[in-house]
Amino acid sequence: MDYCGPKGLGLHEFLSWPQESQDAALAWQAYNNRRCGQCGVHLDDWKEDLGGDREAWHAEQYTCPGCLKLGRLQETLQDAKGGIGPGVHTRLALGAPHDCPRCTPDGR
Repeated sequence: MDYCGPKGLGLHEFLSWPQESQDAALAWQAYNNRRCGQCGVHLDDWKEDLGGDREAWHAEQYTCPGCLKLGRLQETLQDAKGGIGPGVHTRLALGAPHDCPRCTPDGR
């Protein structure tokens, strides 16, 4: 179900696949499960004795515009209210704020 559940694939449908396809899907899932949960890289990518390269990856810095907007809103809310409070979340919503029914004065 680790393979089927996240894809919305019924177990009965998965089991109707040819065995070779089932094996390939489960091998792919097992491969992805071995990724580092933080950076997403396979440790084997670094191991030279397994064909990896110590210089296979480098670290870079980038700014996500969505995370930047979320962070700024959270800071504004904390400054204005001394903290956001339990159960209050921030998220990205598609479109401009003036088109959003939850962000307009009538929608709150």
